[in-house]
Amino acid sequence: MCQEELLMMSQRDRDRLRIIQQVSEGRLSQVDAAEQLGLTARHVRRLGKSLSFSGTRPYQRDNGKGIYRVYQCSSCQGCPLAAQCLRKDQRERRIYRDEYDAVRESRRAGTARLQTPAGQEAYRRRMAVAESPFGIIKNVMKLRQFLLRGIDKVRTEWRWAVTAFNLAKLVRFMKVLRAISARKGGVALE
Repeated sequence: MCQEELLMMSQRDRDRLRIIQQVSEGRLSQVDAAEQLGLTARHVRRLGKSLSFSGTRPYQRDNGKGIYRVYQCSSCQGCPLAAQCLRKDQRERRIYRDEYDAVRESRRAGTARLQTPAGQEAYRRRMAVAESPFGIIKNVMKLRQFLLRGIDKVRTEWRWAVTAFNLAKLVRFMKVLRAISARKGGVALE
């Protein structure tokens, strides 16, 4: 008995998949598909090729060490697109991905979402919710610079400021609760 698995996809992903399918069936040119997908024609050419995991490779950068996951195309030899896909000194296509690539892609997707009208509206709401505590701490509480030096001392000073902000917020909230309770004729909060 064959068991089917359901795959959830957004409408945008379904549209992209449909475009790629039209390219593979020859009903749409790679250039037109690239334009519709917002990619280069080179990327569209590569979409039909599969890359297999071939191992890991360590790397050293200024900010630390890490490990690349290496993927390579198994069908570069004899591929009619090899001249366009590979550099002159390459015999096969290799892609290196480190542990932070998923974060980078997520950040790029988030940046793209912010360019839409819905994203800009969400960002406007975020400014009111997330930025106002910083504005209050900076302007009302006059914490424009830290008095102490050293990360541990600064962290302690910041925690004191945030605690004071939260206590002031709690006092305002209790004031509202008392007013509501008094209007309803209930027991006053002590």
